[in-house]
Amino acid sequence: MGNIFTTGLFRQMLRSATPVALAAMGGLLTEHAGVMNIGMDGMILIGAFVAVAVSVVTGSAALGVLAAILVGVLVGAFFALFVVKFKSDEFIIGTALNIFAGGLTVFLLGALFGVRGTLRTQAGLPTVDLPLIDQIPFLGEVLSGNSLFIYLTVLIVLIMWTLCTGPPGAVGSGPAASIRGPCGPPASVRRGCAGRHPCCAGPSAAWRGRSWPWATCPCSPRA
Repeated sequence: MGNIFTTGLFRQMLRSATPVALAAMGGLLTEHAGVMNIGMDGMILIGAFVAVAVSVVTGSAALGVLAAILVGVLVGAFFALFVVKFKSDEFIIGTALNIFAGGLTVFLLGALFGVRGTLRTQAGLPTVDLPLIDQIPFLGEVLSGNSLFIYLTVLIVLIMWTLCTGPPGAVGSGPAASIRGPCGPPASVRRGCAGRHPCCAGPSAAWRGRSWPWATCPCSPRA
């Protein structure tokens, strides 16, 4: 058993969980605005390709992360345009986005870099050593010396937990809680949350290389 549960296994668990957790935080944000973002995987794929491509060209991982965030915001704005503005079904738009992203990234990877599969870059994300913790046997090897994004993800999870549980006086949970009536949040709030979700999907992509019952509201656009 000692050969299985090694420090390398737990460090890999942290690395693998980070992009999923970042995307989940963005999805949680849109969920509270009443939009179920099925297109998260497509946003991550496009952002991952852009991050790696920019890192390869510029040699800078920071520019790759920034490019992934910007492209993620653009894709999120596209998603919000169809789902919120044009009242399209989020499942259809999200599925279409995922299929489009899967084909586009594979095509561009081969067309621009002549690679099928994985494109590797020498540019790496900075790592952080935790004082004192790195002196603890086993635990220090697992928790210290990881990418900066792992620690930022923990911080983002805590912030989102605080926002979702809410201090006294907060608007509460669910899209109908943020407006002065029973009809859910205004379209501007839904567009903003849907568009800002890629701010989490972008770093998630760079790191990895319940829909609301609107029909219950009589004046909902989906009623």
